[in-house]
Amino acid sequence: MRINVIGSGYVGTTLAACLADLGHDVLAIDIDEDIVAALNDGRAPIHEPGLDDLVADHVGANLHATTSYDRVPEADITFLAIQTPSREDGSIDAAPLAAAAEMTGEALAESETDHLVVVKSTITPPALDEVRNSLFGACENADGRIGLATNPEFLREAPPSRTS
Repeated sequence: MRINVIGSGYVGTTLAACLADLGHDVLAIDIDEDIVAALNDGRAPIHEPGLDDLVADHVGANLHATTSYDRVPEADITFLAIQTPSREDGSIDAAPLAAAAEMTGEALAESETDHLVVVKSTITPPALDEVRNSLFGACENADGRIGLATNPEFLREAPPSRTS
């Protein structure tokens, strides 16, 4: 399967490397040229035990990285793994995720093939509306070819250990 993973932070890089390890053709897309260069050099931009080896094993074969959305329509599925940082009031800032969804929609606007976009970022239902509007607003002529799903990643610190 051809898969895009937009966002190369902890979740995106790990997802991209694991999907490549499963044999999928994966394109990692990130706005940070240094992150893209690191991935294309076989180095993970974040620390996770074993991830550097996994990236190095697959880069250049079935794992590639770019800053461009040009190849988005060539894939079957696109994961949006963009950070949704917390604001001071505890709500999430979905603006970066909505921007990535809009760029994805623009890339898919002229495509005639079916495509699934999966939000991998942690997101609330109201913020999902913002993402959906950004995606489908950018590709109004999608005519049901583009699907949207959520598969949020929940990361949290482990609870404190109990002492007796």
